[in-house]
Amino acid sequence: MGGGTDSTPDPETVTRLRRELAYLGSDTASAPEVPPAVTARITAALRDASGAHAVDRPVLSGSQRAGLVLGAGAAITAVVLAVLTLGGDPAPQFPAGPTASQITVAPSFPLSKQDLWEVVAAAPDLGPLADPARLASCLAALGHPTTVEVVGGRQLQVSGRPAILLALTGDDPDRVHAVAVGTGCGGGDSDLLAETTVRR
Repeated sequence: MGGGTDSTPDPETVTRLRRELAYLGSDTASAPEVPPAVTARITAALRDASGAHAVDRPVLSGSQRAGLVLGAGAAITAVVLAVLTLGGDPAPQFPAGPTASQITVAPSFPLSKQDLWEVVAAAPDLGPLADPARLASCLAALGHPTTVEVVGGRQLQVSGRPAILLALTGDDPDRVHAVAVGTGCGGGDSDLLAETTVRR
């Protein structure tokens, strides 16, 4: 058709087609009048046909009604169970671990390297851990053998809590492992507040 694309007709063709259809619609001589008898027969046939397509509802027997009621009850029960099952809190896929509010950052050690070596050089002040039995219990709670040598100690405050600094040595005399524990250290509870290892 003219200059239009395959899917869009040419505007001139559309205009010409509309003009011709309008002319045919207004031209009474283009088609003969439908006789009234034909119109009456078509109308009567349409009226009779509308009743023929109506579907009669079947009458259900007693067992069919019982099945219908049981089926509806089962469907309602399934919906209720699905809502109860799916509506609760979902179980976690992974075990619950610590949350950000439970995680604390280990404080930096309360003494500098130089201060630790001064503790080693001074007489130990172990406070309540001066009792050999309590000291052995605390070392065991920390995972150290009771034979580890305590080369220094001092009472101090760590994060506002009373604490005891223990300076421990092993095979290397130029290395000290220092732990700050709460005064309740022992009996299986290390009450560890901070720890560090320093070299000379």
